[in-house]
Amino acid sequence: MKDWAAHSLGVWVLLLMFAWAGRAGAQPALYPSFESANALGEVADLTFSPDGRLLAAVGSQGYGVWDSQTGDLVRTGSPPVRDAQRITFGASGNVLALGGRDGRVWHVDLLTGSVSEVARHGEPVTALAFGRGGTIGASGDEDGGLFLWDSAAGAVIGELTREGHEDEILGLAFDAMGRLTSLDEDFQVITWDVAGQRAVRRSTLQLERFGARAFPSAASFDPTGGTAAFAGQYVSAPRGGVVSRGGRARPQDLERVNVIVSYATETGLASDPVRTGEFRQGTLALSPGGCFAFFTSTDRGRARLHTWSLVEQGDDLVRLELGEVEPTSLKLAPNASNLVVGMETGTIRTWRVSGATLEDCNALRAEGVQVAAGPEITLGSEGSPLIPASSGYRLAVLHFEVGGVEPFLGDAVAEMVTGELSNSPDVVVAERAAIEAIVQELEIQRSGLTAEDAVRIGRGLNAQKVILGSLRRFGEDTYVLLARMVDVETQRIEGTREIICRNCEEDDLPNAVRALSNAIAR
Repeated sequence: MKDWAAHSLGVWVLLLMFAWAGRAGAQPALYPSFESANALGEVADLTFSPDGRLLAAVGSQGYGVWDSQTGDLVRTGSPPVRDAQRITFGASGNVLALGGRDGRVWHVDLLTGSVSEVARHGEPVTALAFGRGGTIGASGDEDGGLFLWDSAAGAVIGELTREGHEDEILGLAFDAMGRLTSLDEDFQVITWDVAGQRAVRRSTLQLERFGARAFPSAASFDPTGGTAAFAGQYVSAPRGGVVSRGGRARPQDLERVNVIVSYATETGLASDPVRTGEFRQGTLALSPGGCFAFFTSTDRGRARLHTWSLVEQGDDLVRLELGEVEPTSLKLAPNASNLVVGMETGTIRTWRVSGATLEDCNALRAEGVQVAAGPEITLGSEGSPLIPASSGYRLAVLHFEVGGVEPFLGDAVAEMVTGELSNSPDVVVAERAAIEAIVQELEIQRSGLTAEDAVRIGRGLNAQKVILGSLRRFGEDTYVLLARMVDVETQRIEGTREIICRNCEEDDLPNAVRALSNAIAR
C-alpha cells in the first residue's frame, strides 16, 4: 500500500532554494514525506485529526486512515454512503463523518467500527465540519441546505434555512467561540449562532472594484476557523470592450485575473485580493492565521503545488511539479506540520511542512511587511451595533453626504450599505427605488438632508429607523464614514457610528462600508 518518495540531494537543494529565496526571514518549506498508492479509487476528500497524527481519505471505493508521520495504514473501510465525497474528523480524533452524493451523512466510530446515519440531505453533500468540543457537527449540500446534527445521538438537531444560502456550500467551519461559518459559491459568508440556530452576520464579498464577474474555484478555512478564503477567477472585457474590435465577444478576448480573497470571520472584513498570476487554483488550504495559501493548479495537463503569501503581494514562495495528474483534494494539518494532496488516480502524496504555524504567521505580521499593502480600518469608541439583535426594524438608508470625493460616491456608498444591511436578519431594508419615489413625492432635496427630512421620508416608507450618513476624505488617504440613526417616532437621533479608513484608496471603500454596516446591524 505504500511507496516511499525519493529523497535525492537535488530535491532537497531545490526545495531549500525555493523556500528561502527572495526574503531574509523564514518562509514555509516543504519536505517530501510518503506516498501511498491506495485502493480507494479517485481521492474525493482528505482530512487530518485535530492533533495532526492521523490522516484520512475517502474515495469512490471506501475510506482509509493512515499515521501521518510514518505512512502506516491504520484502518480501511467501505462507507455505507454511496459515492462518498466528503470526510472530516471529530474533535476526539476517534470518529469520522462521511458525506455522499446521495445526500446522506454517516458517523463512523474508529474504535468500535460502528456506523450510523446522522443526517439526510435532498442534494449531494458538499461540506462537513465538526465542532471543537463535542459531538455537534454540520453539513451542507449543493442546493445551499445546512443541517446541524449530534453524532452521538445520531439525529439532526436543526436545519439552518431561515435567511440561509441559496447556492452550493463550499466550506464550513466552527470557530473557537462555537459559532459556525458557511461559504457558498456566490461569495456569500454567513456566521451562525449554533445554540440559537440563527444567522448573526451575513456578508457578500464586494466584487465591483474589478468591474468583473467572479467564478469561484475553491474555498477554505484556516485551522482556527478565524480566517476563510475564496479562490477564483475574475473575468471581464478589456478596457474599451471587445465589440470595438469587431464582431462578438470571444472567450479568448476576455481578461482573466486569478485571485485569492481572505475574510476575517470575527470582523466580517475581507482583505485586498491577492493575485496569483497565470495560476488558477484547483484546490486550496490555508495556514493557521491565514498568512499562507497552499493550492494546486493545472496547465496543459501538468499539475503544480504552490505556496503563496497572503501577506506580501509576491510570487510563489514554493512551487513543486506534480506531473501529469489531476489533483482532487488538498489539506493542511491543523498544526501545519503536514500537507497532503490526493489525486484522481488514487495516489496520496504528503510533505512535511515548516514555517507555516500560527506563531510563524504572527511573527511575519509583526515584522510589518503588510503596512504598505492595505488600509487600516478602525471603528469609533462605540463597539456594539446601533440596532440590537432580533429587532426586526424596518430601516431606510438615505443618500450619503460627501466631502473631498466625487459626488457619485454618495449614492454608491448608500447602495453598498443597503446591500450589506439587507443580509442582516435583524432588519428589513427599504428598496432604493422606493426611497427615491418618496423623496420626489415629498419634494425633498437629496443633498443636505436633516433629521426632520429623515422623519418625513421614514413615515412615507412606513420605516421605524432611518440612516443618515456622510463620507469625507481628509488629506490624500484618510476617509471617514459616519452613520446617524434617526427614530421616526421620537424624531430623535438615537446614536452614531464612525469608521476611519487610513492609508485608503477608493478601491478600499467596500471594506470600510462593510465595517460600517456591521456597526449598524449584524
